Amino acid sequence: MATPTGPSKRLYACGSKRGTTWGTAVAVGALDGILAKGDGGFALVQKYEQYPAIDEIMPMDGILGLIGPCDFTPPVGLQYEMGRWGSWLAAIFGTAGVPAQQGETAAYKHTFQWADFVTHFFTVVQERPGKIWECASAMPFKVAFKPEGSYIGAVLALRGNTIVDDSATNTATQVDALTYANRGKFVNFVEGKLLMNAQSGAGLSDPTDKIEFSDFDLSFERAIDAVHVLGSSVIALPKEGGFPKNTLKVMLPRVSDVNMAYFSTFKAMTAQKVQLVFTGPLIAAPYYYSVSFVLPRIRFAGPPDAKFEDIIKAGLTFEIEAAAAAPTGMAYARPYMEVINTQTTDYLA
Repeated sequence: MATPTGPSKRLYACGSKRGTTWGTAVAVGALDGILAKGDGGFALVQKYEQYPAIDEIMPMDGILGLIGPCDFTPPVGLQYEMGRWGSWLAAIFGTAGVPAQQGETAAYKHTFQWADFVTHFFTVVQERPGKIWECASAMPFKVAFKPEGSYIGAVLALRGNTIVDDSATNTATQVDALTYANRGKFVNFVEGKLLMNAQSGAGLSDPTDKIEFSDFDLSFERAIDAVHVLGSSVIALPKEGGFPKNTLKVMLPRVSDVNMAYFSTFKAMTAQKVQLVFTGPLIAAPYYYSVSFVLPRIRFAGPPDAKFEDIIKAGLTFEIEAAAAAPTGMAYARPYMEVINTQTTDYLA
C-alpha cells in the first residue's frame, strides 16, 4: 500500500522497535504497532540561527542549529495485551525478563523491576501525508496513569535524537507490515482496587486494606540528560543522573474520621505500602488478565487535603521510595509491576 495522503489522522499508523545502537534505526514490522491516540508532539526540534554581523542593515546569512532533544508523549489507553507499547513501559522500569507461564495455561506473568538506570531505546515511526517520519532512537523516561472515563489512560514520554522523513530503513513497505498485539483488552476503571497499609504491617489483603477512591494519578519519571558532543548535531545517548520523581495521588470521595487519621500518619512519617491492581477477563482458570502496580514504600508528601465542599473529599499525595527490604507479601524493595497476559516473550527482548 502507498503511504496515505489524506488529512485525517485515522489513516495513519505508528510503530516502534527496540534499537541496539544509538542513532541507528531498525526496521519495524509485525507486532510493532502502537495504538496511540495522537502523535504526542512527534516533531523535529531544530531552528535556523541567523548571524547578526556588523556592517549589515539586517542579517544576511546563518546556519541550522543543533537538533533536539525531540521529546514526544503519545497518549494511549492502557491494555492488558500491551504489545510494543509495553516494551516502552518495561524500559522505564528497566528489567523485564522471560515471563513465567501460569500453570499449563496460555497465561504468562511478566515482572517489570526498577533497575538502577534506564538504558533501553527504540526506533519510532509515524506516518504523515505522503511521508514516513522516523526517529532513529528514542529513550522512554516518564509515564503517567490516570482514569479517563471508563478507560485507564497512559501518557509515556520519550526523548529522541532526531526525526527524518527520508529513511531508507523504514519505508512504506515496513510500515504496511505493522500489526498489533491486540486492538482491545483495555484496562477498565471498574476493574481496579487499591490496597494500602503500613509498610511494616502484614501482607495486603482485600477487603481489610482496601481503600475507597474515586481518582488517582500515578507517575514514574527518570532523570535523563540531553547532551550534545562535538561533531554531532543530535544528542548523545541519554544518561540518568538525578533521583527519579515517582509519585502517587489518590482522591478519596468522602472524608471520614478514618480518612482523617492519615493526618497523624503524615505527622508520624509512617511509611505505607500499596498495591494498585486491575483484574480483567479470564484467560484460563484460575488465571485472569491483570496489571498490578506494587509500591513497597510510600510516604505522605503532605497532610490530607480536605477542603470544605458540600461533600468533603480528601486528596492524598505520596512520594514513592525504595524500602530497605521487601515488605511482607511483596517480592522486591523497589517499585515494580506484575502483568498477566498471553505474551510469551520478554518485553525487552
